[in-house]
Amino acid sequence: MSADYYPVEAYRPATMECALASAARHAVPANIMFAVLQLEGSREGLMRRNSNGSIDFGRGQINTISFLDWQRRFQLSNDQINQMVYYATYDGCYSVDLVATLLQQRLSEPCADVWTCAANYHSKTPKHNQVYRAKLIPLASVWAQYLRTHYQMEEYTP
Repeated sequence: MSADYYPVEAYRPATMECALASAARHAVPANIMFAVLQLEGSREGLMRRNSNGSIDFGRGQINTISFLDWQRRFQLSNDQINQMVYYATYDGCYSVDLVATLLQQRLSEPCADVWTCAANYHSKTPKHNQVYRAKLIPLASVWAQYLRTHYQMEEYTP
């Protein structure tokens, strides 16, 4: 994948405004989305290889497994997926929008509760989900307080 294949404007950081717009567009609780982003602890341009051979990309650490799922679900070409991966890696706002997309998918799946569904963003394996869930809940609470203080928001309370 050559760098000159994609437009230079792809290199933009995630902003609070684009993240809030993505949460609203995908109807996901912003406090949960920000907690997920904080837990993923990433930044634009970062790629991490996992022990299972998959790779996480960009600010949202979107996994190759999710890209392959989208490719099958929406019948996307390899070139379309390569572009998605590139933008997810280097375009912070695009990455955050994919986080909202994936989080909306996870929240719409049948689960025991909203927190388990949200933790499925990270893993559906129960032991990994429980660890992530335990970190997610308090962070989402902190983000809810921050958003209440700084933005006029509708809250989701399970």
